[in-house]
Amino acid sequence: MRFLIALLACATLAGCSGAYSRAINAGVDDARITSEAYDPSRQLAVDVHRPVPGAALPPVVVFLHGGSWRHGEREGYRFVGER
Repeated sequence: MRFLIALLACATLAGCSGAYSRAINAGVDDARITSEAYDPSRQLAVDVHRPVPGAALPPVVVFLHGGSWRHGEREGYRFVGER
């Protein structure tokens, strides 16, 4: 029975990844994010998060999600740059 409940939970969460991404990124200021293409032929780009105007310059953070360059979307991780 526990196995079936766990399987159902995994299936439900897998189908809700878009809703999860929207919820976790709620409140992100998209006006301070620009997308810069570095290899347009392969559709590869990087999101650049700019600090709040007037704030002290923060350290540079490079975040790579574990998608092996094949899975996932940059938009799902905008909350990382916001924080």
